[in-house]
Amino acid sequence: MTTQLPNPHFLPAICIIVKLINFTVTFEGLQDQLLSSMMSLEYPQLEQQRFQLLESITSDLFMIRELEDRCLVLLQKTEGHILDYLVLIDNLQSSKVMAKEIIHRIQTSVEMEKGIVKTRNKYLPVASRGTILYFVVADLVQLDYMYQFSLEWFNKMFIKCVQDMNSNQTLAPQSPVSGTLRPRSALRKPAVKKEKRGTDAGNFNLHLLEIINMFKENIHKVI
Repeated sequence: MTTQLPNPHFLPAICIIVKLINFTVTFEGLQDQLLSSMMSLEYPQLEQQRFQLLESITSDLFMIRELEDRCLVLLQKTEGHILDYLVLIDNLQSSKVMAKEIIHRIQTSVEMEKGIVKTRNKYLPVASRGTILYFVVADLVQLDYMYQFSLEWFNKMFIKCVQDMNSNQTLAPQSPVSGTLRPRSALRKPAVKKEKRGTDAGNFNLHLLEIINMFKENIHKVI
């Protein structure tokens, strides 16, 4: 059974025999999703490196867990004095060496991830504003059932906005984006060709502000 209710309530007799799974998007989850989409367009290599680091950290943590489980199994099977069980001694020694190597890799990966996160956090204002805007749009259905917008459509609008802002080209009228039930004749205002972005904080903050304003305007026109 599925439901579109944001906070469904069931009788206790039903709850004890049914497992409830909440697939509702959260603020933090959507914010990270939008931030990841933006980083994939602004710094694709950096975002790909972040994914690889997360996979490496997860894999190393899993290997440590396997080493611990293997040692526990051998300890359970040990009969008599532990020091007489050579297989266990050899396994503990090899596990100790491997664990040190894995922990060192994890620490290195974590330090590299911190640098990437620091860069990602610079774009956090755009992701936060986009997330707030999504929940505002999602609540419009309470005014009228006609106002229904999917998360997939919203993500496409967000990605298209970032792409257009970085294209340095005058935008033609926007083609319809699938996933919305609204009239698809909304046009975008031609963007002013911007100068090459500098590295100073002023130009960077202006770049973020331009993305936020364009995204808000495009969402407003479509709705």
